[in-house]
Amino acid sequence: MKNKYIIRTVILGIILGSLLLASCSKEDQPLFETAFDGYLTVEYLNTYPPWAVSAEMEVTMTENGVIAIETGTLSYSGELTMEDSRIIRSGTWLLRPEGYFENSNSTIVINPNIEVSNDLTEVWAKNEYGVWVKVSQDNPYNGPAGGPVTFSFVMATTDPVGSVQAVSEGTGAITWTLSLFETNIPIVP
Repeated sequence: MKNKYIIRTVILGIILGSLLLASCSKEDQPLFETAFDGYLTVEYLNTYPPWAVSAEMEVTMTENGVIAIETGTLSYSGELTMEDSRIIRSGTWLLRPEGYFENSNSTIVINPNIEVSNDLTEVWAKNEYGVWVKVSQDNPYNGPAGGPVTFSFVMATTDPVGSVQAVSEGTGAITWTLSLFETNIPIVP
């Protein structure tokens, strides 16, 4: 009788062990045949006051979909002078992007983790003597901005431009572009 229980326990252990190994091997299989390298680019266009600046950060993605993005900095400044008024604005973005591959719908989600540093807007006006006088307080903004941006994996890896997402704001637009290239491209004679 004991032998029957021992044999059943051993068989059950072998079956459970096989199932466990099979499930582990599926998780360990890479999502892609190759890794990817590329760039995450942000372009910040403003119209009031005008500027056009951009920053480019290197991106790597492993065969398992793990994404690493270098940090970046984007500094901006602009001045717009009209007959009796002037607006001056400047600031810096510190970018510490984090991303992940979402396999269920083949997208890449990147949170740029923008930390605004010393965003300052000054407004000036001419007084009755034609002299420029500051009419705004100096209250720079320091803190977080923006939110996650979702990119098409197919567009990022096949379109010559990459996957592009644009966000409009009150005085301009911010355009994010993700371009990825296979790291192991076979050379064909």
